[in-house]
Amino acid sequence: WEQKVITAAGAVFGGKLYQDEAPDNVVSDYCVFSLVGGVDHVTLTGAYGMVNVRVQFSIIAKRNAALSALAVALRAAMFAANTATPALKNNPLGPGFQLPSDDSTVKGRVLEFSIWHDENVG
Repeated sequence: WEQKVITAAGAVFGGKLYQDEAPDNVVSDYCVFSLVGGVDHVTLTGAYGMVNVRVQFSIIAKRNAALSALAVALRAAMFAANTATPALKNNPLGPGFQLPSDDSTVKGRVLEFSIWHDENVG
């Protein structure tokens, strides 16, 4: 699923999409995504290989307008990935939230998505 996320969201951030941690010298605007939760899907007959992961995207930008535009573009890219081949089955989890900052620093916004994938396929 990681490569599907990178493919779906990578173009939104012009290559500045990082997993778990951004480099120390990265210049905004950029995004960091992390696995923040998930659970195996279990039925009455036992587990069948489907796994749900919760992925958090932290978008960092210098200006509020850029931050909003990147958040909208990320949602659109993830939505489009639902019908791509191979599909990245995902749903946004709520509207997201702003990261605290003052006016002299970069701004941040967090978006979360629930992603289903078959652990036997990747």
